[in-house]
Amino acid sequence: MNLLVIRVFSNRDFANRLTRYSDGGYSGGNMKRPALQQLLADCEAGLVDIIMVYKIDRLSRSICDFSDLSKKFDEWGTQFVAVTQEINTATSAGCMMLNILITFGVLPNPDSWRSADSLSNQPHGSSA
Repeated sequence: MNLLVIRVFSNRDFANRLTRYSDGGYSGGNMKRPALQQLLADCEAGLVDIIMVYKIDRLSRSICDFSDLSKKFDEWGTQFVAVTQEINTATSAGCMMLNILITFGVLPNPDSWRSADSLSNQPHGSSA
């Protein structure tokens, strides 16, 4: 995980207020990464204004985990930006894109329907 966190201060002091949280060697599917846990603690303490990542999967590879993180960021007043995916929770359009992504990410997977149907030997959508 490579995250760039921006703490918003005056322009002249901006460069001195960037903090990088990096969990080299850890998978983005693991929520128990040391730097991620530090980031979350800093967010909860009000030390982080904006989290900026290259892509969402740099923060989490699970859309369900990311959805939970997004709710926490809202609670803590922390904005989130994924620079290559046009997601910026400071804008209405960015929030909409994030909500669409989360919605599609948590929908049941049609492959799981096929697996369940094959186990029950019933066609999809039929009831016993």
